[in-house]
Amino acid sequence: MAATNINILKNLNVPDKDKFSAVLTFVKSFGEVDASNKSSILTRIRGIPLLDTLDRMLTDEQWLDETSGEDIGTCSRFLHDIKTYLIEEENILLDRPGTSMDGMSNNQQRRNTCQQYAKMTVPNTWINVENIQIWPLIILKTSAPIKRPLNKTKPQAMRSIVEKILEDTAVDAGGIIEIEEGHSSIKIKCDSIASRTRILRFLTPKLPRWTLTIPPLRDPLIMIKNVSIDPSKELALNNWLAKLIARNGWQNPDNKIRITYWFKKPNGIDLLLSIPPVIREKIERRNGSINLGYRLAQAIDYFDIKFCTTCCSYGHSTTKCALISKCGYCSEVHGKTCPVKNDPTRHRCPNCFKQGENAFDKKCQVYQTKLRHEMEKTNFNYKFIMA
Repeated sequence: MAATNINILKNLNVPDKDKFSAVLTFVKSFGEVDASNKSSILTRIRGIPLLDTLDRMLTDEQWLDETSGEDIGTCSRFLHDIKTYLIEEENILLDRPGTSMDGMSNNQQRRNTCQQYAKMTVPNTWINVENIQIWPLIILKTSAPIKRPLNKTKPQAMRSIVEKILEDTAVDAGGIIEIEEGHSSIKIKCDSIASRTRILRFLTPKLPRWTLTIPPLRDPLIMIKNVSIDPSKELALNNWLAKLIARNGWQNPDNKIRITYWFKKPNGIDLLLSIPPVIREKIERRNGSINLGYRLAQAIDYFDIKFCTTCCSYGHSTTKCALISKCGYCSEVHGKTCPVKNDPTRHRCPNCFKQGENAFDKKCQVYQTKLRHEMEKTNFNYKFIMA
């Protein structure tokens, strides 16, 4: 019966609600995935987009709101276990450059070729951020007084309270990666959107005087440099945007592609565009290329990370700097010419203080931390930063 039900996943005319219901029934019919039933499951789902549908279910806010925490947990574990078995079966061959494709299935060979091609064609200016893990967040705040020792801050005391609640329960409330302290709040990093929903449901009634919120996410922002257009004329900007959308084959039914800001430059203007995730992904597949009509432009991912080229630190712009000038290569105070600029082994970053790095190095941990905070605010799963 379960095998018949999941065949509807291949039918594009069946609504998601019915597909999600069929998948939940299928998953619950097997229960926990183990060595005794994994082969049977993999045989039944072959050629059926069950894992893709599960992925969509566990990120669908409406389905998560309408589904019990127990069923969400069952689906989440099922997806994790099946993916783990698939990786084990493939011996992680798909991500090893130069691996022989002898013995691979047709699907494995196709995926391996696509992945290797993608890696070879990424522009060398792009920043690989696959190592920066972004987790679904819950922000916890309270204005209520909290009893705490003198040697503990309020966020530290809040963290201890939450940890105690989670430690004392026998309920699987969901997967937590980390609880991080802020200035006046704490941040729970969850292992999935499904876990975030379950944790939020579990903690909310136990912390009645606290505010638990899911931070709002914005669409990705990209910058297009040196555009020849008069920004003072709104009609001209709107016409330019309409032509840009049509010329690049972008879909914009909800008018989500919009100009959010522009900067006047000697050779034109630099434009900031807010774009839906699907358009950002499309631009990445085109190596960041955008057709302006008279030329091809390179899209640059934009994040609000302020960096001062005077003191070479983060948090403010050069025009608002009140600190002494500091070299971004050696961290010393000297004239315009740095004696070790051309010798990377003698560089010392003024922010992370690491030898062999400089203030402009994107590997700097201070920069990576600020980038991660910005990526957490965006509803896009970045693999590369277009730069």
